[in-house]
Amino acid sequence: MVKPELELSLNSNTITLSWNEQKVVKKNLLQYSTDGSTWTKLSKQVENVYIHKDLTYRKTYYYRVKAYDGKSWSKYSNIVSKKIIPAKVKLF
Repeated sequence: MVKPELELSLNSNTITLSWNEQKVVKKNLLQYSTDGSTWTKLSKQVENVYIHKDLTYRKTYYYRVKAYDGKSWSKYSNIVSKKIIPAKVKLF
């Protein structure tokens, strides 16, 4: 089983995560952390895209994913992270 490669994009306080699709995957385990060491399950799904919404401003979110082919789990993907920063306000 090939280790997934995780990518992240940010739009306001919503993060879109995607990773390389593998043909034999039965499910993916996506996890997140706000401290980089304590991980929480975010999703267990077959799809290779996930949208994490309504995130807290000024917090950093870390993500990793691994894939399951029905027999064994892959190694965890690379860890990606992003700090949620509010958009700048223009004063007139």
